[in-house]
Parts: sequence; C-alpha cells; structure tokens
Amino acid sequence: MSEREQQRRDLILIGGSAGSLEVFRAILQTLPRGFPAAILAVTHQSQSNPGILPWIANATGNLPAKHPVDGELITPGHVYIAPPNQHLIVEGDHIRLTFGPKENRFRPAIDPLFRTAAAAHGPRVIAVILSGLLDDGTLGMLYVKRAGGVCIAQDPDYASARSMPASAIRYVGVDHVLKPDEIAATLLRLVQSSIPDFPAPRAEGASTMSERLTNDRPTNPAVPGNPDVAIAADNALLTGKMPGPPTGMTCPECGGAIWEMNDGGLVHYRCHVGHAYSADSFVADHDDTVEQALWAAFRSLQESAALHVRMTETAQRANAKNLEALYREQAAQAEANAEVLRNVLLRTPRPLVGAQQQG
Repeated sequence: MSEREQQRRDLILIGGSAGSLEVFRAILQTLPRGFPAAILAVTHQSQSNPGILPWIANATGNLPAKHPVDGELITPGHVYIAPPNQHLIVEGDHIRLTFGPKENRFRPAIDPLFRTAAAAHGPRVIAVILSGLLDDGTLGMLYVKRAGGVCIAQDPDYASARSMPASAIRYVGVDHVLKPDEIAATLLRLVQSSIPDFPAPRAEGASTMSERLTNDRPTNPAVPGNPDVAIAADNALLTGKMPGPPTGMTCPECGGAIWEMNDGGLVHYRCHVGHAYSADSFVADHDDTVEQALWAAFRSLQESAALHVRMTETAQRANAKNLEALYREQAAQAEANAEVLRNVLLRTPRPLVGAQQQG
C-alpha cells in the first residue's frame, strides 16, 4: 500500500450563511470526542458581530471550539471558527488570519478557506456547504474537487436558504447531497477510510492560482509571511499578470478594473487588488451601489428644491420679481425630478440578496 493510500482525510471545511447555524450545531452535537480530524468553519457574519459562535459550539458540541490565533497549528479533534472581519485560510499545517480583500462581499468568506486548504492538503480535505444565499463557496469547492478532496452539499430541499448548496451541486458535481441529519455520520465514515490513490501533480508550473488549481494536484500558492497573497494570488498590481479578459466594469468595493474568469463554466470576477465576486454576488453588489446612488440623488434633489424655495422667499422680500420667478421654477423642477426618483425607488422590487440577508 502506498503512503498516499494510507493517508486519512483529516481536514474538514464547513461553510454556511443564512440558515446554517442550526445545521452546524447539529453536526457538532453528533461528532464524538476524539474525532480524528480538525474542523475549520466560516459563516457569514456582520463585521461588528462579537463572535459568539465558539461559545455556541462549545455549549452544544463535544469538540473544543475557538477563534484561532494567526499562525496556530491545526490540531485534530478541534473546531476553528473564523473570527469576525478576518479571512480564515490555511498555510501548510497552520491557520492564518488576514484582513485581505473581501470575496463575494464578505470577510470572512468561504472561498479563501476552501481554496487555500485544497492547495495545501489536496485529497485530505472534506468540504461541506450548508444553507445560505447566493453562491460563496462554490468556486472554492471546485478547487477542492480538482485537488482530490471530497465535496458535500446540504440538500437544498432541506435548507432554509437553498442558493449556496444548489450552486455547489450545479457547478461542482459534489460527491454527496445530504439531509442535515446525515452529514455528521458521513463525515465519520469518510475520516475513518483511507484516501484512494490520486494522481501526482504535473511537473509544469502555473502562473495563477486558477491555473495551479486546474492541475491534478495543486501546490500551495501561499507565500510564507504574507497570507494576503494567498487571498489575492491573482492581484494584478503584484504579479503584473492579468487573471482574465477585462470587462470594462469597475469593482463596487474599490473602483478598480474588473477581470472575468471562467472555471469550468463557473464565471467569476476579480479586481486589481483582489476583491473577488461570483457572478451573483457581483450583480448584488452593483444593485446595492445603484440603490445607494439613487437615494443620494433623491436626497440632493430634495435639498436643492428646499434651497430654491428659500431663495424664492428671499427674492420675494427684496421685490426681485425676475429672480423670484427663476428660483420658483428651479424649485419646482427639482421637486419634480425628486418625485420621479422617489417613484422609482419605492415601486421597484428589491431582490433579497443583500449582505444583510446573507449574514
């Protein structure tokens, strides 16, 4: 038996968003003490969230759970939960925390954890996508699959928010689609079985993370001492290389140029500095930006109308008939334009895919 065949799957990644907390708790309640794998988890959360998930996990589960510290050694039988406002990534056998660019509108995001763990540990990884909106985690799970890891999605029909697991099923070809009460038992079975032989990495290198992870077995793209590079390996300002064809669009987060990439039919986007988006999250962020701009324009028009009304009154007291008429006309025009925007804002349905709904 080869050394690879004797290896065990000992790194479990769990990503979730809206509706995932109860499923996550149920998994931890079922897994026994002495579980022979480490669990790294990312759930979408507000940046101001005090980070109570480790407390919840310790109160309901059998495994010790915590927010890790940067550089901490990954230890089997422990649960490491991403702290608020920091990406949780894997570098070798250690955890790294970084304030790198948001991905899919979040920090922490699921994709960076899945991507870096796949690069570091290949077939030893088991990735699980739970309930959530939009599709964070799909691209990262695709990398896990290509690296020989096992991919599990919660059955969308048994999820409070079906979008995230449904996206993973659609694009990745996951190994297991499971009801919530089936996930823990499957994890127990997987960590107790040996890893089938998996092709060795090809000799040729690759220039970007996406290309490396397309190979049979990726190498670790993280740069020691600089975990942000693992988050934004395709950062055009650092590498001088374009990750894909330009789109002519700009990043909603920073205004930088956006490039489009296609991994097995899964379209995603990245800007100069590393902000990354799935297609759905890119649309959602632009929708939010448009709405903010419309409300700002509505406020400005209302202020303009109010100012011109006051100027009209001043001109009237000064008996300046021509100015009074001009200001009155300008006030009416601003009020009419504001009413048009008001009708657009109040009568246009808003999709429930904003950051608040995902968290």
